Amino acid sequence: MLYRNYSKDYWMDCTFMIISNELPYHKISDYWEFPIIYEGSVLHKINGREEKLEVGDCYLIPPNTDHSYSLCEGKYSIINIMITDTGLQDLISVLNPSIYEYITGYNSNIKLSLSNNAVDDFLKTVYKIQNSYHDNPETFNVFLKLMWMDAIKHIYQHQLNTKATYPSWLNNFLTTIKSPQNLTLNVDELYQLTHFSHSHLNKLFKRYTGQTLKNYMLHLKMNHAAKLLQTTNRKILDIAVEVGYSSLSHFNEVFKSTYHTTPTAYRNGGRE
Repeated sequence: MLYRNYSKDYWMDCTFMIISNELPYHKISDYWEFPIIYEGSVLHKINGREEKLEVGDCYLIPPNTDHSYSLCEGKYSIINIMITDTGLQDLISVLNPSIYEYITGYNSNIKLSLSNNAVDDFLKTVYKIQNSYHDNPETFNVFLKLMWMDAIKHIYQHQLNTKATYPSWLNNFLTTIKSPQNLTLNVDELYQLTHFSHSHLNKLFKRYTGQTLKNYMLHLKMNHAAKLLQTTNRKILDIAVEVGYSSLSHFNEVFKSTYHTTPTAYRNGGRE
């Protein structure tokens, strides 16, 4: 069951859907998604990788990410809350803007495991919306945003836990390379920001983050480019240059491999 805006006069930047083996789901969405498994288990395929998810497991999935669910054993049910990128930024801005920088620079889909009580809280809110507010778009939107605030709370705790596992030099290094003015640095310049050799930094970086430095930087560049495409009217070539690509065709190719759509289509909400 999917709820969207009820009239042309009321824009809904939040929505949700209930997904089950009776309603298969395979879509590239222009929303941020936060699916929570609340019954059974499911095989989740995302970016070509498949993983079994069970009750309490949830993901933060960026817009325009190709993913799907398939039956694992028995039946499954998922609450999938969804929000536009602008809506998510507005919510995060009243808390701590660094949270948005964290989720867009994570370079992997953030996976969390919620307690049974936390899952029940989300489920109770969904039932309340379905039973009491499904025909009241303003109240519906408020409750969906409250659910997203709860999701952000869990994501922020995940951020704190992740930072706690990193040594201080890596936290400092990550903060530095996430700065927009450093997105054009080449590999040699990045290594010079630390006192490690190329090979040793690569080894340590992958051990802690699960990513190569090259892939990490690529996703930082694409995330920043995507943000500029959505929030500015700047020429695509200018955006490409800002994130270190002098060739527009090369930038278009890398962007499409990351977001499964062209920069122009991304800016137009999926429409070429």
